[in-house]
Amino acid sequence: MSGEYPWNDRLTALNKLLADLYPTEDASRRVVVLAGLPPAFIKFHDAALITWYNVLDEARKRGRVEAIIGVARDDFPGHEDLARLAQPTGISAARSSPTDPTEAKSNSSSDAGTTTVSFKQTGTDWPAPGSADTELGVLMELEVGHGETKVHAGVQA
Repeated sequence: MSGEYPWNDRLTALNKLLADLYPTEDASRRVVVLAGLPPAFIKFHDAALITWYNVLDEARKRGRVEAIIGVARDDFPGHEDLARLAQPTGISAARSSPTDPTEAKSNSSSDAGTTTVSFKQTGTDWPAPGSADTELGVLMELEVGHGETKVHAGVQA
């Protein structure tokens, strides 16, 4: 499709941020519809991080990522991290490009209704050894124990 581009660090940071801002299925469905994406093509999940990965991946394929960001900015007009991520030149190191020296990592934490996303530049070791044959180079799995659900990204070997 015409708007498709590789998954990148900007999308990873948006994934975490949007999962914090819209943690419920109803909230994420609302954003999907307002951004002009067909909900029937998106797998919604109990875990917001997985839902937002699926939403952003479909938006990426259809060239609708900016529409998703536009809805979120309308809902949270003063949100600094969202404003920074709305800039396409902000965090854009493509994960599929191992020669790009601007590989970034993001850490997201939520406290009292605010979300902080920080970025750190690292080396050029992408894709991780043994993951070059996967589309994203990572495997996201749920780890469930004692009534808690945690999402961990792991390298697929």
